Formats: sequence, C-alpha cells, structure tokens
Amino acid sequence: MGLDISAETMQTLTSIDSGQWRDEMISLGKYLNSYGDRTPRALLRQQEIVLDALSEEVAKAS
Repeated sequence: MGLDISAETMQTLTSIDSGQWRDEMISLGKYLNSYGDRTPRALLRQQEIVLDALSEEVAKAS
C-alpha cells in the first residue's frame, strides 16, 4: 500500500532548482564569513563543497 503518485508528480516533488540553491549557498557563505575566525574551517569547507557541486550542476544545465 503506497501513495498513488504519477512519475511526473514524483519528479516535480523531488526536483531542485540548482541555480536557486547555488544562490542560497553563496548567501550562506557570506553569513558564515561574517563570523570571521570563529567559524569552524570544516563548516566553511562543506559550504564550499556544496557550492561547487551546485555550480557544476548549473553549468551542465546551461
């Protein structure tokens, strides 16, 4: 017994707007950098990894 959801609806529900998320990650990076040296380097690195992946995705779509 599962949900009666079409493939098209499932695609819409599970898709993301890479460009919009890239913009969010840029904004998050600025926010994290506002804390200066108090921001853990590992957290900044993870933000950069996600931003790079989203940027690659946007470039592929162009």
